[in-house]
Amino acid sequence: MSKPASCCWSASPRVAGSTLAAALLWAALLPAPPARAALIRVPATFPSVDTALVMAQAGDTVLVSPGTWPCSAEMRTGVTLAGQGGAGSVILDAQGRGAVIRLTDANGATVLQDLTLTGGTGVSSSGTSYGGGIHGLRSSPVLSRVRITACTAQVGGGAYFELGAPSLRACLLDGNHAEFGAGLATNRAAARLDTCELHGNAATGAGGGLLALNGSSCAVYLGQIAANTSDGEGAGAYFLNSAANLLNVTVQGNAAAGDGGGIYCGAGCSLAFDYDVFHSNHAARGGAMYLGCAGPSGRPLPAALTAASPASAGLVCSQVQVINNTLYANVATTAGSGLAFNDAVRATVLYNIVALGQGGYGMNCLDLRSSVDARCNDVWKNTPADWAPGCAPASNLSINPLFCVPEQLDFRLCENSPMAAAGCGISFVGAFPVECPPCRTAARVSTWGQLRRLYGPGASASPAPISR
Repeated sequence: MSKPASCCWSASPRVAGSTLAAALLWAALLPAPPARAALIRVPATFPSVDTALVMAQAGDTVLVSPGTWPCSAEMRTGVTLAGQGGAGSVILDAQGRGAVIRLTDANGATVLQDLTLTGGTGVSSSGTSYGGGIHGLRSSPVLSRVRITACTAQVGGGAYFELGAPSLRACLLDGNHAEFGAGLATNRAAARLDTCELHGNAATGAGGGLLALNGSSCAVYLGQIAANTSDGEGAGAYFLNSAANLLNVTVQGNAAAGDGGGIYCGAGCSLAFDYDVFHSNHAARGGAMYLGCAGPSGRPLPAALTAASPASAGLVCSQVQVINNTLYANVATTAGSGLAFNDAVRATVLYNIVALGQGGYGMNCLDLRSSVDARCNDVWKNTPADWAPGCAPASNLSINPLFCVPEQLDFRLCENSPMAAAGCGISFVGAFPVECPPCRTAARVSTWGQLRRLYGPGASASPAPISR
């Protein structure tokens, strides 16, 4: 019986072979499908973190089981390194073998989360070590819920980023040591810190908590810079030729042997401080903030980090805005427990509370070249006086601001606070609005003429007594 003719029934061996060859050729020319992102487990997939990071490719996740793991490794771009159970459960220890994690050309898809990094000693370059916990070069990783502790390097004890744009979220950098930038150091990098804490880091040169140099920019939101120390300047943060914005940040208990207990502003900076609290910081000059145009007065920066300063005689070298902050119980042994202005700095100081500072006046202008626009501030009960001679602009107050519970560091305003009156075009002075009932302590006006200038000619010259 003959087979029916059909195009689909059978083909000659020659035609079938040609079809197969063509299919194979086209398959070879088509791009390979993307590899599936792998989940690499330590120790299930690989016995060590170092090996897992060597094998991981972009898109992979390395998930580390709870425990303490030796680690000093390079991390590829696009890899996620995560701890199982949180930062307190997974500890990566470099054991003095260099930086815990090294990053080069890592993009924003590179993630570290839920880890503790410790025991790092940095990456050496030209005789200087950088980045004890993390060394990042041209890298923009995301760090989430990462703790970096007990790491050391000459620059950036906790972490060092040169170029790139790292993002830190809910991170803790504590107990790290360096000459410069014991907690975090940035060099020509744009760093963002959200709800992070720089705590208990110690610098022998400058920048106990944070150091920003050479065109760096730092955006710090809703965090703490606390209990850091510096044998030189800037125990909390040190800025040189850089830009920064601190918003809703608490800067407390930092101590510098030199200038700038909370903040040191050096040459060529553009800084903004909004709704921040500075309390119990200590320094020779500028307990809370030292705003000037110089560089480190003690140990010189490494040559690789030295940039030309734009400061020169008679020229504005740095510009700073200090708006709606609360400065409380800061200490200066020489000048300016709250704010010290020096060199040709240009500062705009509005709507702040500067109270109970000890030593060197609440605000102190150290150089006639400084241009300080200070209005609508409450500068109250500082020693030996609120303003240094020759540094007392008009339209400022000296009056009890009536905080809710200042002895418990609660600097919100009582309902009957004079800082809550709508004046100067804003609804309140200081870092916080009214958030508690009337205080039982009556406000005592020391200069009612200043109060009238602040709140307008319609204010009564005989304010009603406050009931107790």
